[in-house]
Amino acid sequence: MTEYATGTVQEDGRYRYSFRADSSGGSGRAEVLIETVDPQLTEELAAEAALAAEATGAVMDGTGGRFPRTLAEYVEAGTGANSSRSTLVLRVPRGRGQLLYLEPAIQDNPRLLPVTPKVVRKIAVDVYEALAVLHSVGYAHGAVNTSSLLWNRREAVLARYHRVISDPDGRRSSIDVADAARLLYHVATGRPLSGELTHSAHRELNSRVSGLGDLVAAALDPPDRRISAAEARDRARQLVPVEENAQSDAASAPRREDTPEEAAARREFRELRVEQQDARRRRHPPEPLPEPRWPTPDPGLLKPRSPWRVLLDEGVGPAARQLLDRAGGPATRPLAVGTAAVLLVIILGVLLGRML
Repeated sequence: MTEYATGTVQEDGRYRYSFRADSSGGSGRAEVLIETVDPQLTEELAAEAALAAEATGAVMDGTGGRFPRTLAEYVEAGTGANSSRSTLVLRVPRGRGQLLYLEPAIQDNPRLLPVTPKVVRKIAVDVYEALAVLHSVGYAHGAVNTSSLLWNRREAVLARYHRVISDPDGRRSSIDVADAARLLYHVATGRPLSGELTHSAHRELNSRVSGLGDLVAAALDPPDRRISAAEARDRARQLVPVEENAQSDAASAPRREDTPEEAAARREFRELRVEQQDARRRRHPPEPLPEPRWPTPDPGLLKPRSPWRVLLDEGVGPAARQLLDRAGGPATRPLAVGTAAVLLVIILGVLLGRML
């Protein structure tokens, strides 16, 4: 990429996107120049310019001249280089960040996605706000995807008109709502949504932004039950990024209630698990635990107490008997008796000495 005016020059193989200051002199707006890389695309870009002019006029008439910041406004190229049929000029909010078309930016830097939960919420509000305005004047966008989304890392703008179509009965508008939901899944997870939204994907979105999974699911419902862009915009404004919940002092977001189908599936799973546990216990009953058996000590292994320990624990009599038992025969018994008497006299003397 090379620097050009207020932004960078981007290419996606078909078109070149460059940015400049607003030619009308407004400081809060910028202009994006879309030029064909392949000369064979000149007619397609000229047709898109005509559609952009038509849709811009309808929005200006329907809103009383106040053009929304979330939708690109067609600018009459006038004379000079910008009058070429191979150039389309759109006016968009300038914002604080660098203006980038999301799809070429992803191709240049795949790590750009997923974006933070706070940015996901902002993109959801901006995209559905743009669709609500466009649908209210009887037009469908027809190409809500990363190639049509202009982003400055803060605000998101729908900035392509190559598939816009008059839709007075609203049949094509419901496709825009579903396409925007797939876009939100892509920026929130970093992966395009292939097929239907699964229960695990639903919960993953809610874990990132509280209520996002519910919004995407409602936007992907069958057309007869699908919410409108205005309803999706109102729901998007109620989204709460999970990272903000963790930092706030308020109570955490209430747990999402299971749908009737999910609740029935949970009950069926619990009942099946209990039946399997009962069958396992009947097939393999647990063995009864044996009664504890304490070993009987061997008297021969016990160390005999000394006469002094017997004297302190039980008194003079048992200590004297132990001495006599240790003495063994009649020849040594008088010596043992004498020793016991001497010990008794010594002890009595010590006690009397302390008393006196």
